[in-house]
Amino acid sequence: MKSHFKSLIIISVCLLIPFLGCHKKPPPPDYANQPNCQLKRGQMGFSFNLDNPQPEVLKVVANSPAEKADIRPGDIFVSVNQSPVKTKADFRAIMETIRTETPISIVVKRNSDYITKTVVPKIVANSYVAYAISRIVMEENKKVNLIIVANEITNTYNLNPNYIQLEEWKKAMVVQVRGDFEMGLIRAFQNQPNFSIIARENTEKILEELKIQQSGLVTELIKSGKMLGATHLLVIDLHRSRTPDWSTSDKTSRRLIDIENGKTIASESCEYTFW
Repeated sequence: MKSHFKSLIIISVCLLIPFLGCHKKPPPPDYANQPNCQLKRGQMGFSFNLDNPQPEVLKVVANSPAEKADIRPGDIFVSVNQSPVKTKADFRAIMETIRTETPISIVVKRNSDYITKTVVPKIVANSYVAYAISRIVMEENKKVNLIIVANEITNTYNLNPNYIQLEEWKKAMVVQVRGDFEMGLIRAFQNQPNFSIIARENTEKILEELKIQQSGLVTELIKSGKMLGATHLLVIDLHRSRTPDWSTSDKTSRRLIDIENGKTIASESCEYTFW
């Protein structure tokens, strides 16, 4: 079971790399109510210089599509597929529309020269929630101090009311679904000063003091987050059930909420079936 949940939440360390591309400013993607947990998009493998408002390359990942195309630190992106690029947001917008590993044409400014390159991006899949966090932290340059709560943990696979192991299972799942996703986020954002997670024991302590159950109302969870100085709340629900062919189905839902205004920034729902 542990490997099942790890496969559910593994977040690519590539979240730390702003994904290249450009577009004529399409509408921002909607990360709310996503029917699955995988956002597929193109990636080239380099990081931006956050101190420069222009889309300047800071570092290039070894053996990445960017390195293979001879993209170098200091290069400033000018266009992709003939679409002008002026900001890092332009890059992200276009790469979110790329779904196949096909060559794209890019123009970079290197010193005073304009150079055309062909890059074949790699398609990666990540959590919508994790990607939304990366946009806040790296693109908007805002702080995320996250409180994570494993909220509704239910099991209808075994409907026997005398099933004494059910409560123990719930306790174990609370720790696992929170801990696995937390570790994925820590790996992805460990070098980002704008990102932090409130310690689990502090979260449990405030929930106990406020007498909020794990299955508490979101408004109550937001209240606890404010008391802990959190900026965002991540609520994780898990429901285990039995399918018609008697296999086991786990459905996990996640919601990333802005504590200041109570709005859902991103949400996703994943379902996995196993024997």
